[in-house]
Amino acid sequence: MAIDDNGGKYIAGGFNKTFSIIGQPPADRVIILQFENMDKVKAWRDAARDAQEKIGSKYANFRTFAVEGVAQY
Repeated sequence: MAIDDNGGKYIAGGFNKTFSIIGQPPADRVIILQFENMDKVKAWRDAARDAQEKIGSKYANFRTFAVEGVAQY
């Protein structure tokens, strides 16, 4: 299921688009997605899980995190 089908959108990311300020550098490919709430993140994850496990894990190791945002002023 597509990210936008669950209300998500790409905020940042790509290949070699990061650098380390302090600590271990991040992986070369990083993306940041934004969802309205954790329920929508979970719906996207549940819909995408089969494809990632069957296809994506053959080609890469994934580290996926969800972080609750803070109010913007």
